[in-house]
Amino acid sequence: MTEEEHMRDMVIKYGKVFSGPDGESVLLDMMRNCHLIDGTYSEETHKMYFKEGRRSVVYDIMKMMNVDLTQLRKLYEQHEEDF
Repeated sequence: MTEEEHMRDMVIKYGKVFSGPDGESVLLDMMRNCHLIDGTYSEETHKMYFKEGRRSVVYDIMKMMNVDLTQLRKLYEQHEEDF
């Protein structure tokens, strides 16, 4: 399997995992718990680096799913009370 084929396969798999109500709920929870909404700043740099690492995982998932900022804003606004 080529790298391109692998990436296409992974995009499909990420879509299967995170699409639908359950997947959307999990992604929203990850956004909240992994500091996508509230940011990562901390005066203690090791805490900030740890938060930034968690945040980057959610960004990677969103990148694999081709989530754009407009979709993200709508998703957040629909579930803002959950945050």
